[in-house]
Amino acid sequence: MSSGLALSGVFTGIDSDAIIAKLMAINARPLANLQKQQSTQQTQLKALGDLQTQLTSLQGLLEGLHDPDTLEAVSLGSSDRDVVDVSAGAGATPGAHQITVGQLARSDREVHAGLASQDAAISNTAAQFAYTLGVGDQAVTRTLQVSTETTLQSLRDLINHDADNPGVAASILEYDDGSGLGYHLVLAARQTGGDYPITIEAATTLAGFGAGDFERTQSAQDAWLKVDGYPSGEEQWIRRDSNNVTDVLVGLTLSLKALGEAEVTANRNDTALRDSMTSLVDTYNALLGKIDAYTGYDATTKTGGVLQGDAVVNSLAMQIRLALTGTVKGFIAGDDPYTLAKHIGLSVARDGTLSLDNAEFSQALSDNYEDVLALIGADRTGASDSQYVQFVGAGGSASPGVYQVEAQFDDVTGLLLSARARLQNGSTWYDLDIDAQTGDLDGREDTPLYTLQLQAGYDGQPGVEGVRTQTAVVRMRQGFAGAAYEQLQTILDSTDGTLALKRKTVQKQIDSLAKSIDRAEQRLDKQQATLQQKYARLEATLARFESQKGQFEALLSSLANTSSSSSNNG
Repeated sequence: MSSGLALSGVFTGIDSDAIIAKLMAINARPLANLQKQQSTQQTQLKALGDLQTQLTSLQGLLEGLHDPDTLEAVSLGSSDRDVVDVSAGAGATPGAHQITVGQLARSDREVHAGLASQDAAISNTAAQFAYTLGVGDQAVTRTLQVSTETTLQSLRDLINHDADNPGVAASILEYDDGSGLGYHLVLAARQTGGDYPITIEAATTLAGFGAGDFERTQSAQDAWLKVDGYPSGEEQWIRRDSNNVTDVLVGLTLSLKALGEAEVTANRNDTALRDSMTSLVDTYNALLGKIDAYTGYDATTKTGGVLQGDAVVNSLAMQIRLALTGTVKGFIAGDDPYTLAKHIGLSVARDGTLSLDNAEFSQALSDNYEDVLALIGADRTGASDSQYVQFVGAGGSASPGVYQVEAQFDDVTGLLLSARARLQNGSTWYDLDIDAQTGDLDGREDTPLYTLQLQAGYDGQPGVEGVRTQTAVVRMRQGFAGAAYEQLQTILDSTDGTLALKRKTVQKQIDSLAKSIDRAEQRLDKQQATLQQKYARLEATLARFESQKGQFEALLSSLANTSSSSSNNG
């Protein structure tokens, strides 16, 4: 019989913290899965942001290529930049022009006879100083009040700080010619040109500051110039009030520097256009590489991209590529020398990358320069095959393409009765708004023709049952750069764009996972607290068993002793 109660392994050796930790690790597996999913979604969101940056960069390049005013790049020169310099703006076209400068524009300068001090009072009584800038309808007169405390400096400040100052700058010239009058008020017109002289008015009551007290050291005058000998008369000139002439040669600013002659040139800059096209190819291919990396599978590393198999992202490059290399709207084979981007050297390879054949592109520029520019950057330019239905213009809402147009006239009065249009060989006709008197035709809102403007006229021929129908094929051209630019606008629209909607979807998933993670963490906290309480109660129970163990052993020992004594006595 045993001398004691053996309970080893029950009352000792239990590491409840380790047990709880292992149980919690098992219970936390769903949370870890949620956190992994959230991390994946956050990586996807970052990848979408990276793609947006790439797409925005591509759109920036296309913005320059789809603007017809900036597409035609020119390099500029002047035979004598000391006489005339030149800079280019929108719409500059190649050419060479002889510029003759007969006079430079100048601003008026009026210098006061001078005072002995610039900080002493200039009047011992209240007075006024009045002047006028300009002539005719452009003249503005200002009358300033002078007090007994007004100094030359404060008069200068009165003029400069006048809220209604018409454009006169006042300053003080320090120069003493020996008379002791070393401080001179200078009035200078900020605007050059003969229409802006400064006149000291008779209303001036400030003693010593009348018209006779000022000397005109520089007279207001216009710039005179001739372009290619025009105007031809010896005393005839193109007159402008500034030495920066922006409205004589379209797209060019002439900066007149001195009297004389110089030839200014604007030459086609094919290199700049070719560089822009090369940048377009490189930027698109970089975007394609990003998309492939994010959506593809690397067989070498046996890992998929963070957006592997995402059809929405995969389609982005295809949408842009189709806009660049697909059918160019409004161009007709046989009428236009180029109707596809590949005709000027921009082609797509089997792997989807773009390439530019520089030799083919240069040859196209040499053969048909304007047609190449149109294929790239035409922005809803139009033409008609009829002299009686003419293309006037189109805004950004009009859908480019080739349209059949019908306009019906009363063959007695010649008044316009109605008009309609449809895509060539299309099934849907769209009515046009008309002005019966003028023949103006306008595309209606909520139709593909909205903002299209046409002009229709009656040819004077008899019609059928009193109605004469004029027909025309009108084409509205859009270059491939413009088509791709507008496709990117759709993709990048911050509200309804393809990329914005995709990012919103991912963000919604991240937010949903965050809530699930929060709930899972709360459940785990409760589970851990419950386990800790259970094991705490177990420890308490075991502790009581441990305290009772001695009592049991003592009782057993006492019983054993009693039994032994009884046996011995017997």
